[in-house]
Amino acid sequence: MFCKKCGSVLGEDLICPACGYKNEMEKGLSDVSSQKEQVKAETKKEEVETATAIEKIEKNDSGEGIVRNKVWAWISGILFVVSLFPLCKGYDKMVHYYSSETFSSLNKNAYVGGDAYNYIINAGYATAFFVLAMGCALLGVGFLIVYYISGEKVK
Repeated sequence: MFCKKCGSVLGEDLICPACGYKNEMEKGLSDVSSQKEQVKAETKKEEVETATAIEKIEKNDSGEGIVRNKVWAWISGILFVVSLFPLCKGYDKMVHYYSSETFSSLNKNAYVGGDAYNYIINAGYATAFFVLAMGCALLGVGFLIVYYISGEKVK
């Protein structure tokens, strides 16, 4: 049998030679294998409880795990979503153009009187929005790389 407190092997008197804890015989747990399983289950439970909400533990077949900080993944996801807004805005500047000769309230993405000037202005806006979207997406990829690189190995 094993000590419930420290896990060392007990003698016949059920008193732990290492820590002095007086163990009592429990029903159904008298054999060694069931006590080993109980100690393993308690150890796994403690490992899971120590992992906080901002960490993710990935375990492989050998029992080793990698602890990763989920904050980097969340920041990456947010940046990917944020990059969609300037992408849509740039697309809107490119595609939706209307210049009314009579009613200025109907103008859509029209700034000056000539069509060619408005196309040039909208092309500049669209380019700026696409560059902003690409910057946010690249930052998202960078934070995703940091998420995978920053993992610490845990046994």
